[in-house]
Amino acid sequence: MKMNAERVLGRMFVFILLAGLTLVASAQTYPSKAVKLVVPYPPGGPTDVAARLISGRLAANLKQGFVVENRPGASGNIGNAAVAKAEPDGHTILLTVDTTLTANPSLFPEVGYDPKKDLKLVSLLVTFEQIVVAHTGVGARSIQELFALARQSSYAYASGGGGSAAHLTTEALLQRAGVRMMHVPYKGNAPAVTAVVAGEVPIGVLATTAVLPLMKAGKMKALAVSGLKRSALVPDVPTIAESGYPDFSAEFGILLAMPARTPDHVVNALYSEVARVLQEDEVRNALRNMGLEVTALNPEDTRRRVDAETKRWSGVISSAGIRQD
Repeated sequence: MKMNAERVLGRMFVFILLAGLTLVASAQTYPSKAVKLVVPYPPGGPTDVAARLISGRLAANLKQGFVVENRPGASGNIGNAAVAKAEPDGHTILLTVDTTLTANPSLFPEVGYDPKKDLKLVSLLVTFEQIVVAHTGVGARSIQELFALARQSSYAYASGGGGSAAHLTTEALLQRAGVRMMHVPYKGNAPAVTAVVAGEVPIGVLATTAVLPLMKAGKMKALAVSGLKRSALVPDVPTIAESGYPDFSAEFGILLAMPARTPDHVVNALYSEVARVLQEDEVRNALRNMGLEVTALNPEDTRRRVDAETKRWSGVISSAGIRQD
């Protein structure tokens, strides 16, 4: 009996050892074929540009193809759902703005998948904030002065679309300040910027890089940025927190995810390579020039952040009564 027990234990040890070696070997050989990187936005936007920059470096480092596939539509839901339903072997991955996971489930009656159950998070790669800008004719030099004017007469603000990061940021701030302003959504940052410069809408909440050239040319003025710290691109512009709303921040991120059943060792292997790429000076500087700050959070910290942001934005969306069809 003792000998049989020893044999069983011995076989179990060998099995565990071989299983461990198999995991290590498979991690070392990942990826074993070309990787499809799905971006749920059209080509040319900041998320797409970041995807091509990062995937190009991954391809060079891993000696394997990384092909960006744009799958736009339904505010990111189409591309996200396609990855959620893909083969969980690590060769189809998603690069998307975090609001598609944190806000879309509250914005849309149906997104086509369960963001928490159907996707496994790899890393929050970068973060970015929004900037509050005004037409040059608006008689406000700060958020506080703007809200004083808005309390006296009706004001409107432009964003790059309903349910966008800018829309969410503004509604959270308006709820905090107890102010009402009408939302005017445009199909992207470019037409929203044009509307503010032309005075069609007095206020815009937009991506910093979209308005920076016009600010420098004196065609619009900046009131505040939404991050907890000042933007390196516009260091003279105060944060909303500095402008009378302590601790207020609205930062968003671009993240990587895989189908939920992807093995953990594959997720960790990709995270390690991505973290290494994001430490390259050339990559960090290129992203910073796009208004993106490197974070490279690990899978566990990324999940914690996404869960917290989901709770926050679902509350803002519910209070503001925002819905998307």
